[in-house]
Amino acid sequence: MAELLSPGDWQLFVTAINDAGDTFNKMPITWHRFKNFTGPANEFMEDVEVDGTYEDIELLCLFSDNYFHSWPITRKTDNGELDNQNTVAIFNRQYLEDAGYINSEGNFDFNEAMDRFIYNGMVYKSDGFTDMSQAEDQKLLVMLILRKEEVNTGTNILNNS
Repeated sequence: MAELLSPGDWQLFVTAINDAGDTFNKMPITWHRFKNFTGPANEFMEDVEVDGTYEDIELLCLFSDNYFHSWPITRKTDNGELDNQNTVAIFNRQYLEDAGYINSEGNFDFNEAMDRFIYNGMVYKSDGFTDMSQAEDQKLLVMLILRKEEVNTGTNILNNS
């Protein structure tokens, strides 16, 4: 069977996706990046002291509601189930790589347990990520699946969902 796209055509596709990222991925999101663990920890990361040091990094992405709800993240309550997830952030892989945020395994280098992402004043926690849109032998986009965090406000807990 003949190839549908030649290597040159694939390169045109990669260029088009990267150029599109420069055009469309303009929504600023704040990456509240965790910096340090301090103190001893055992092999299960128990009894870890956290010094709470974070840095805020502004990233540009395509921020999208999960209008198709293909990965429900639900929480059971007495009144039923709440879907705490409704957004994704899509990043151009080349953009993240140029900024130094892709690790040696080729993944977005963030701390899923400790990092938070802030968009329009709402705090989100990652519930995973996946690669998107590959060209021949390379991944072009990273999709970060985000869940709204519960935020303490005074003596009440405000659920942002």
